[in-house]
Parts: sequence; C-alpha cells; structure tokens
Amino acid sequence: MANIILLIPESLYDLSDGNKELCINASTVGNALFELRFEYKELSERLITSEGQIRNFINIYLGKDNIRTLNGLETTLCEGDTLLIVKAIAGG
Repeated sequence: MANIILLIPESLYDLSDGNKELCINASTVGNALFELRFEYKELSERLITSEGQIRNFINIYLGKDNIRTLNGLETTLCEGDTLLIVKAIAGG
C-alpha cells in the first residue's frame, strides 16, 4: 500500500467536504477509488459506475498519463503518487 494524493476538481468539492485533495492509502487506482466509498460515497458514485468502471466523462491521470492508456484501474501506485481527476468537457 502507498500513501497517494487524489486531486479533486473544483466542480466536485461539494462531494469531498470542500477538500481539494484527499490522502488515500492504496496499491492501485481501483483500490483508491474503492476507498472513497467509505468516506465520500457520493464522490465515488460520480466517478465510477455500480459495475466498478470509470465513468465515460471522467479521466484520471497519474502524472501526465491517462490511466486508460496504462493499466486502467489496475494501474499500480507508488508512495507519493498523485492522481488527478478531470471531468471531460463536451462541446466545441
């Protein structure tokens, strides 16, 4: 398990009790998102489906890489990693 930081987009602050970032102990991205269910259930539900998949309009980055181009929810996390949640913007 690694202590990681999850950066929350401003539009979701209300679901994280106003926190801009959350410290989570997890070994994979999937573990990190699962841990959210215990303290921030609504935030978790906004990010992942009831089937445990990342919602289509949510992107999660580990460094510069979208986790979808890595190993998705199975992407391994290391001590001090930062995950950035980005809500996709439609239109043009």
